[in-house]
Amino acid sequence: MNGKLVQKRKESVRYHVDNRTIQRDIDDIRAYLAEMGRERGAGNTVVYDRARRGYRLETVQPLALTREEILVLCKMVLDSFMFSEEETRELLNKMLTVYTPKEERAVMAELLGVQTLPYEERAGHVDVFRRIWEWCCAVTGCHYVRISLRDGRTGGLRELKVKPVAATYTGHYFYIIAFPADPDGDAGLTRTEVATGVPGAFRMDRIESMEVLEQKYLEVYSNRYTELVGLRRSLHGDTLRKVLVTCGKKAVPELLDLVPEAEVLSCEEGEGDCLVQVPIFRRFVHRWLEKVGNRVQLLTVVDSD
Repeated sequence: MNGKLVQKRKESVRYHVDNRTIQRDIDDIRAYLAEMGRERGAGNTVVYDRARRGYRLETVQPLALTREEILVLCKMVLDSFMFSEEETRELLNKMLTVYTPKEERAVMAELLGVQTLPYEERAGHVDVFRRIWEWCCAVTGCHYVRISLRDGRTGGLRELKVKPVAATYTGHYFYIIAFPADPDGDAGLTRTEVATGVPGAFRMDRIESMEVLEQKYLEVYSNRYTELVGLRRSLHGDTLRKVLVTCGKKAVPELLDLVPEAEVLSCEEGEGDCLVQVPIFRRFVHRWLEKVGNRVQLLTVVDSD
């Protein structure tokens, strides 16, 4: 039946009814198929083919998430602690209600422990959904933003006008990334960082207020790669280094688990050592070496290109 053409005039002659009767039948079939599609997440629909001047049945691609996908996404939300307890419960319930079949909702809720969720909400929570939306709209619209930032050490407030670049999530916090609106301003940066094109990273929960301004800035797309490199640096507060180490062959799999970006350059024959290059941010080098202990031997540390 999929793809077969139905023309109202021919069917009305065939069944000895007028065109309106055929149209009502088509509308009823559409409504039934739409209801079945909502329940199953996929199905068929009746579409009008203008080129062929008739109606045909067309398969609709699956729209619903699978139960496995729902479970993983819900677990990510729960483990991140990125939202308030109320927001988390509401978000999980919406995902279970909208995307999960009725007969599986109870099982999914039990797997997630939604009803008995021991949620520890962090202090200083803000409306993440609204803030992220407004900030990303400012980024795409190239609007300057004025923020009131609370200092994490002193608790004082300072006003900043910034050029928004991106919003991201890392280490259980949302961050907004921005350049100073005035090249002579700091936006929380040193003059050296401003000169080298490194943006500032600010925790969302430390922003007391945010105003998207009508004033726009000119987006230079040739600078996007430089800005992305600066974004990566700003999140870690440092530059990426290449650490050259040696370790035994048995330690290589563990090393690659810790740093998947590491590259094995060479290995000696037999049970000899391997030469491994590990990209890591400078301030984490010593912390990482303490973590791996005597399993690796540091040879040199150089700046990444």
